[in-house]
Formats: sequence, C-alpha cells, structure tokens
Amino acid sequence: AVIADNDVYAYGVEGELHCVDLQQGKRKWAVNVLEDFDCVQNFFGVGSTPRIFGEWLLVMVGGSPVEDQAVPPGQLDQVEPNGSAIVAFDRHTGQVVYQTGDDLASYASLVTAKVHGDDWGFALARSGLLAFDPANGNVRFHFPWRAEKLESVNASSPVMCGDRVFITESYQPGSCLLEISAAGEPKVVWKDVGPRDQRLACHWCTPVFHDGHLYGCHGQHAGTAELRCVRARDGVVKWTHPGLGRSSVTYIDGQLICLGERGELLLVEANPKQFVQSAKLDLRLSNGERVAPSELLDAPTWSAPVVAQGQLYLRGKGQLVS
Repeated sequence: AVIADNDVYAYGVEGELHCVDLQQGKRKWAVNVLEDFDCVQNFFGVGSTPRIFGEWLLVMVGGSPVEDQAVPPGQLDQVEPNGSAIVAFDRHTGQVVYQTGDDLASYASLVTAKVHGDDWGFALARSGLLAFDPANGNVRFHFPWRAEKLESVNASSPVMCGDRVFITESYQPGSCLLEISAAGEPKVVWKDVGPRDQRLACHWCTPVFHDGHLYGCHGQHAGTAELRCVRARDGVVKWTHPGLGRSSVTYIDGQLICLGERGELLLVEANPKQFVQSAKLDLRLSNGERVAPSELLDAPTWSAPVVAQGQLYLRGKGQLVS
C-alpha cells in the first residue's frame, strides 16, 4: 500500500486497485485493473507497488490484447503487451491519465527520481528496464534485461545511484549498472556476463544503496543465498556473509536491518570494509507454537522489514509483529 495525504492506495494480488480514506476507512474509488486492461495473470498474480508522482498514481499494469485471455495459464511467452506497462491514474478520481510502455508486468515496484535535473520514472518490467517521463508517459528508452527461462521474473526494484540506475535479477543475467547521459541515453557501466559471474543477483529483495555501495541478498536458492556488499561504481564484491538464506535488507541510521527467510533478524553495520554484526534475534516459531518471547514469526519471512514512526514491523507467514 501507498499513503499520500489522507488517502491509502492498495493494489491487491488480483489486480484490485483501491483508494481509501485514511481516517474514515471509506473507499473513494476502485479500479479492476485486470478487467480494464485485459491483463493475463503473471505466475504469482500482481505484486508491484504503485508510486505517487504529484497528482498521479503510477501503476504497473501490463495489459494484453483481449484475445490473449485464451492463452493457457503460465504461458506468458505467448502473451503480447498492449502498450499499458505503466498506467497513470488521477489519484483523486481513479481516472486514467495516460498509459505507456509495450511490456508485461513484473513484481518490481516503480521508482521515480531526478536525473540531470529532470523527472524520470523507471520500471523493471517483465522484459527489461523501461525508462519514461512520469509527467506524460513518454518512453525514453527500454533496456532488455530478463532471463530466457519462461518461469522467471523480475522482482527487485531499480536502485538509483546518483545519475546511474542499478538493476538485478537472479535467474540468468544477474545485475547491471547503467549511467544516464545528459541526453537521456543509457550506457552500461558494468554488467554480469552470466550465471557464473554475478556480483549481486537479487531474487526478490531490493538492495540498499548507501555511501557508494550496494547491500543486498545475492542468490536464488535458500541454501546458497548470501548477504553481500558490492561497490557500485565497478561491481567489486567487498564482502559476503552466508547462512541467512534469502534475506531482505532495510537501511536506517548507519545500520542494515536484515531479515532472513527463516526468521533470523540481524542488525549489521553499513560498513563496506567488513561484515560487522551489531545484534541478532531469532524470531522463529517452533513447530507452529510460540515457545519463547523472542519467537514470534513462522517462516517464510520474505517481506522486507519496515520502519515507521519509530516502530519496526516484521511479517511472517500469516503474522505481523512490531
């Protein structure tokens, strides 16, 4: 969900987009995105978070021609886009302002940023990075970045590193850093060359960029995934820390809050020189029953830690704790 002023915008897994009054809980407007844009469901439904840009609500939709509704489930290689990768809604009324981008949806959330003084929007959609003008939807470029494997997804959001943008996935191509020129053209600063040479291949977590370095979880599988620090400018891996499985990272006050998928919570220094653990707490349930005050969550704990108004929120399987 996204909150702006007194409005909450929720985009559900089945494509229901709602605007709800924060104080009264009353629905102001709703749109069924799947029906309105003839979307063919991705492998896990809808999973991208919308983005507020001024008076617009930017949403990854990824609709298709109506005849593609007949494509069998999971056969996304047979589905064509219809120019609605991104749809901008008037956030007060739910009316469509524009739609843009010839691509299907992914699970990565949208990012807006200033690049060379101009407003930019970035979406790591199903087939690659879509860069556009968030004010009017004009496409600036599309940079292909996707595994050849059908059962693969882009799920990690683009990360801005100044006038550069970092993209990553874990199924095949891995990671890439692009520099945006003053003319708006993308230039590859560095990129992985294949599965055996990946610097920071993130499955679903979005890495953190801090003080010239990227911190995030590298690896697709629980047994081999590890926490990594990578120098952004050249992709040099500074350190690795195994054992957490697939983890999510949140930065706050010089520290990384790392939540492993089995319920292990770590506080780690955002230190590019070495891995320094400040604290550790095991939040796991034992056989589905709480056996100690610290054991609060049932695996998998795949959602990133959230800090809001001094509170830390953690989510497990069917549980939310703070």
